[in-house]
Amino acid sequence: MGDAPRRTRVVLFALAGALVVSLGASQHRLGIAAALLSLGASAIVGIAWSREREANRAALASAAARIHMLEARFSSPSVQPSAAQPTETAAPSTRASAAAPPVYPHLTDALDSLGNDFPNQATVGAVNLKAGTVITLKAAVSDPLKRPLEYQFWRGDVPSQVLLCPWGPSTCTLTIPTCSTPTGSCGVHVLIAVRDQETTHRLANCYRLEACDDTMSAWYNSEPH
Repeated sequence: MGDAPRRTRVVLFALAGALVVSLGASQHRLGIAAALLSLGASAIVGIAWSREREANRAALASAAARIHMLEARFSSPSVQPSAAQPTETAAPSTRASAAAPPVYPHLTDALDSLGNDFPNQATVGAVNLKAGTVITLKAAVSDPLKRPLEYQFWRGDVPSQVLLCPWGPSTCTLTIPTCSTPTGSCGVHVLIAVRDQETTHRLANCYRLEACDDTMSAWYNSEPH
């Protein structure tokens, strides 16, 4: 009976030792597994970090290339498209908008049938003619617009004006009158007027308050026979 308990204890000790050895082996394997897991995690983290670093490096390289392109674009003179120039419209001229000054016909001279010439606004001595002499006066005019014109002839001054030829052609025939002065001589003042066919004229009072555009004179001295 004494050997059985001893063998039992020996067996128990052996089992306990095997268990310890087994537990130790298990803990060793667990340590190895943990170490392997740690190494695997580190490797995974390292690989991920490496890949992330490569991605970051690629992103940085792409960004640097873009920045370089932008710098090159801004540093080089760019050709801007020429904007369409607005068409210049001529400003309304004040001269064109304002009414142009009217142009009137102007008497230049009168020539009679005896060859006497009377320039307008020139001092010409009177021509001596015998009373009863018949002459024809012809008026000359300057009109840049070449309009149809009409002429009027009369003699004498206000209030003793005598109409010689009413409004019509540029010629008029008259007779030198006989003077009633004691000496039988007197001056004969012949006046000529011209106007166009417009309703307004330059001069308001020509012959007996009639309007015209210009007047001139021819002087004669009437002498007795």
